[in-house]
Amino acid sequence: MRPVDIEAVADYDAIDEDAEELEDGDGSDTDAEPPIDPKKLEAEIGELEGYRTLALAIGQNAKGLELSRRCRKSLMKSSPRVANARR
Repeated sequence: MRPVDIEAVADYDAIDEDAEELEDGDGSDTDAEPPIDPKKLEAEIGELEGYRTLALAIGQNAKGLELSRRCRKSLMKSSPRVANARR
C-alpha cells in the first residue's frame, strides 16, 4: 500500500464537507422555485389565449406586403439587370 499524501486527504475532506451540506436541513432544495399560484396561472393563460385570438384575426400582413412591393420596386430602379433576372 502506498502512503497517503496530504492532497488526497484534503480532497476527501472537501467531499465530506459538500456531502454534509447536502444532508443538512430537511432535504428540501433551497433553490427551488416557489409554488405556482393557480389564479395567476389561469390569468396568464387567459391573457395568452387573448393574444392568440388577436393573432388569428390578422387576415393579411399589409405592412409586410407593402414593404416587399416597395423593395422590389427600389431594386428595379437601382439595378435593372437584377430585377430582370427575377422575372
